[in-house]
Formats: sequence, structure tokens, C-alpha cells
Amino acid sequence: MAQDIIPLTWVKDTSTNRALLASVNAHAWVEVEDAVTVGKSDQEHRVVRVADVDVAFPDLGTRRVVVLETDLGTRLGIFTTALRPTDAPLDDERVMPTLAVLNTMHHKQRIENSFKVRRHEMDTDALPTHQVHEMVKTVPYDLDKAQAQAIRADKRLARYQADQARHAELLDSGEIDQREFKTLTARTTRLQTKTHNLQDRLAQDLARVKTDAATGQAVIERTVEVLDVHKLALLNLFKDHALVVLHLLAHLLGLDGAGPERLRREFFAHGDRIEFDYLGGVMTVYAKPFPRARTQLAYEHLCAQLNERPVTFVRDGRTYRVRFSW
Repeated sequence: MAQDIIPLTWVKDTSTNRALLASVNAHAWVEVEDAVTVGKSDQEHRVVRVADVDVAFPDLGTRRVVVLETDLGTRLGIFTTALRPTDAPLDDERVMPTLAVLNTMHHKQRIENSFKVRRHEMDTDALPTHQVHEMVKTVPYDLDKAQAQAIRADKRLARYQADQARHAELLDSGEIDQREFKTLTARTTRLQTKTHNLQDRLAQDLARVKTDAATGQAVIERTVEVLDVHKLALLNLFKDHALVVLHLLAHLLGLDGAGPERLRREFFAHGDRIEFDYLGGVMTVYAKPFPRARTQLAYEHLCAQLNERPVTFVRDGRTYRVRFSW
């Protein structure tokens, strides 16, 4: 049920909302001693105090907002319709203490950030480019509803034709100008085209409808396109594994929480050169020294792991064994 849904979202950063958050009573604040932070991994700021207050929004009225103030003095608001423990019994599902609001928003942000990485950087929800399969499905068809739609469509077309004639009369009598006439005509033409398309579709459906001999149910055959679910599952499994590898690499480099884009920047900036040994069939990859000892050790460990695997590279028709130098 819609009334059972409890919204939890950040208050939009507008001048009006900033003024509302800035006017929170000084006695409403509670100091935060734990290391609570907000912001992206490279722009985190510590939360120094929190206030759970009612804010009077111009368009929404008075609503509950949990306000966070950072060490820079910036104030952020979490809007929610959840009840406070003082407003209802604790066993009421709508009750959320201040800490529960903060924890729920943290969990919500982790889910959204995970989706953004998977969607925008890993393309996890992308469909495979393999050709889809066509299959014919027999589905029930509401014959009475289709016939009623056809009758209503005929009536609408007659009304649209009458409207066009009336608009022409209004133009001739000077009650509307040419601009108004064009606007009305464009609207009527659009509605006529839409209704004609509906009539064509209904006519095609009605010509293909059959009656199931066993049940007496009107049915119709539909041609649908389906994906190769096996290939889609393998594709997403591969991307999930690739994401795990990137997270492990980030941990080795001391970049916990970094996405693929940042990892590429961290590595590519230190690329030095590649040398080909034609006689030995070896391609050696060299990197510049990393500025931090921990990163250098992580890179050396990664190279040692890669050198134990049969990585190859084809150039001008010749296959080279890839080696990583450090």
C-alpha cells in the first residue's frame, strides 16, 4: 500500500531549503563523537552534530528532517515521514529513531552507489549483443474489450471530423485567428492519427483471433523476442567477477572504495614503456616507480602474480609472451 511506504531522501539543495536548515534552533543539536562522515570517498567531511527537527516547507508543510552539520559548517537534511519514538508505540513499523534514520540512509546510499558502479562503469545491466530469438506465444485475448475499443474509436473519429469543420467555421467568422486555428488543427490531426493507428491494430488483432476449442477462450498468437538467458547469466557473472577483482586490487593499493575509473588513472599515470624481444618472443611492460611504498609493493605483488599466468599479445601476426617488470 502507498500509505505504508516511508520516504527517505536528501533535502534538495536550494536557497529556500538552505535557509530553512540554517534556522534550526541551537538547542536542537546533539554533538556527534563517533567518526561519522558524509560525502564521496575523496571529499569526505566529518559530521560534528545532528538535529532531529520539524521543518516548515513552503510546499509540503511541516515535515520531519534529520539535519547533519559537517566540520565545514555545511548542513544537509534527510527528509522522512517516519514517526519518532515519542509519536507512536515502539512496535509501530513507522517508528524510526534518529539513529535508525541515519543507518537506513547509509544503507540506501550503499545500494545506490553499488548500482551506479555496476550500471555506469561495469555496464552490468547491458544486454548481450547476440541475436535475440523469436518465438510465438498464444495468449488470452479480451474480445469484448477490443470490440468496445473499436466502437469508441469510430465515435472519436466522427467527433474529430466535426471539430475540424467547427474550427474552420470559427476561423471564417473571425472568432479565432490563423495561429489558433493551426494549433487546434494540429491537435485534431494528431488525435486522428493516433485513433487510426489504434483501429488498424485492432483490425489486425480481430482478424487473427481464434477460439480455444477446449475452453472457449478467445486467444491470439503473438511473436515475441527473447534473450538467450544462458548467455546473459554468463555475461553478468563475468562482470561480477571483474568487479570483485577491481575491489581486491583497490584494497592492495590502499584505495578502498575506488571505482574502475580511478583505478585506471592510478595505474596509467605510471606507465613507462613496452619493449618487444622479437627473437625471444617476449613483450616486457615497464612502469615508473610509484610515489608510495605501499602502492609500489602492491604493484610488484600484482606483477609477480601476472607473470605466473600465460598472458600473450599478438603483434604483426607474431604471438609474444607478456612479462611485467618492476
